[in-house]
Amino acid sequence: MTRFRVTTLALAATAFAVACADPATGPSRTLVPDGVDKAVTQNVINFMGGGTYPTGVDDGQIILCKTGDAAGTFSFSVSVNGGAAFNVTRTLANAGATDCGSAPIYTTAVAGNGFPETVVITEAAQANWAVTNIDIVQHLGSGIYNAGGYTAPRLSDAFSVANRQATVYINRDMARTVTFTNDYTAPPPPPAICDFITFGRLVLEVGNKKVVISGNAGGNNMDQSIKNEFHIEANGVDNHVADAFSYGPITSDPLSDPVLYPNSRIVTGTAKNGVEVELRVWDGGEPGKDTDLVYVKLDGVELLGPGGQFVDIGNMQYHSNCRGPG
Repeated sequence: MTRFRVTTLALAATAFAVACADPATGPSRTLVPDGVDKAVTQNVINFMGGGTYPTGVDDGQIILCKTGDAAGTFSFSVSVNGGAAFNVTRTLANAGATDCGSAPIYTTAVAGNGFPETVVITEAAQANWAVTNIDIVQHLGSGIYNAGGYTAPRLSDAFSVANRQATVYINRDMARTVTFTNDYTAPPPPPAICDFITFGRLVLEVGNKKVVISGNAGGNNMDQSIKNEFHIEANGVDNHVADAFSYGPITSDPLSDPVLYPNSRIVTGTAKNGVEVELRVWDGGEPGKDTDLVYVKLDGVELLGPGGQFVDIGNMQYHSNCRGPG
């Protein structure tokens, strides 16, 4: 390789003049030249003095790394000299992890310090993930670097956070490490179900005995608990639910068909007497009798049959507007 060779007397003289600045062993970092983006840094290596590439890096290689503040999988497209792109992925197992893959994403065939290839790396956009930084480390041989041998465009690497893209130049007398850093922002919680249903003394008959249901359910209190207050009077017992566990659309089992029962709602809670209550209601229209449908389960026992019953007396009203603070 030619990474440490200088091919003209002028370059050799320049290299000799600055040789005392080379590290004796191992990689070293130098100040970034004026005009080079601060996130493009240089790792200048004195190979003649025994220096080596960082672990996992070698001549002409491009290493792609990903780090971020949450677990996730990320996709990148890579294009060489404007050719057809190929895809690579990186996966973070947890927050703060870094994945550099098990192999370079590309190794150039351009010998020595020949005219470099152009490699463009673009991260696919992903909901809730923002690219916050792209760091490019140029691994360079000190002999060529100090002699000014890395002429344009060899050190012209650039990146765009907004476009989630890095452009690097590569031949076999240098290497690159490119690290994309991402920040995860949790999506906002889904809007709370804050519609509500009122039911004014619904009367049904089961086994020649009346069942009376009255009250309301739905909406949100200031502490985000569910507004509700209802009674189910059956067999001489008043099952009074003042604090609901849940309220919302019915997604399965009785009254769940959205075509047959649009805006049907289920509310669950424990009555003050300790009975577990499940109430499903559907406002089928006016006047309520033979249109509004009710399903009740008390301590796991279906009170009105597996499909519920239409009311004999009374009316319920579904309110699509939000009820609660603000």
